[in-house]
Amino acid sequence: MKIMIGIGVLVMAAMVYLFFSMGLSLGECWVLMQELLRRLGEVHPIYMCLLIVVGPAIGMPVSVLYLLSGALYGVKAGLLIIAVGLFGNLLLTYFLSAKIFHKFFKKMLLKRGFNPVIKESNMTKLVLLIRLIPGTPLVVQNYLLGMLKAPLKSYLFLSWVLLYPWAIVFLMSGNAAVEGQFRLLALGIALFFVFIFLTKFLTSRYVESKRKSVE
Repeated sequence: MKIMIGIGVLVMAAMVYLFFSMGLSLGECWVLMQELLRRLGEVHPIYMCLLIVVGPAIGMPVSVLYLLSGALYGVKAGLLIIAVGLFGNLLLTYFLSAKIFHKFFKKMLLKRGFNPVIKESNMTKLVLLIRLIPGTPLVVQNYLLGMLKAPLKSYLFLSWVLLYPWAIVFLMSGNAAVEGQFRLLALGIALFFVFIFLTKFLTSRYVESKRKSVE
């Protein structure tokens, strides 16, 4: 997640620098940005949905796509776009890592001395743990769970349920920024940090409980 935020900040900084280097005032930059978003919003939503399916599978920061979905298509349409796109991405990356490139990924891990053997009964807990650890890029989480061949039903259901609220926060923030609803934007940012705190808290509690049970 930190990587995604960093990339997003760099992209915004680059755009601001570009606009100011063109001799535009802050107000003119904002008008130009709104016009750019308006034109992008005329593109059919199916392309954004497909981008969410494929983009994160090759390392594209998914948070940027969620922000754009809210900014370009609004909350109602954006909710459907990211719901379908996220589900499609989970399926695609699982199929790639558990089927097509499974041997390749496993060899990479073995070369680094990592040979995980997970009991089937612990797979659901593994899905929860990986999804709750903040800071790990979505593409890494998906390929790791697919490579370990987590049960497809548990993988899809738990992943979608845990990841969709994050997506909604970014979606609402993107829409609020474009619409000038700064209170809603502040709420989205606050929820983002609340989610980070909760995931860190739950993960640390789980690890602590496991450590005590071993002792």
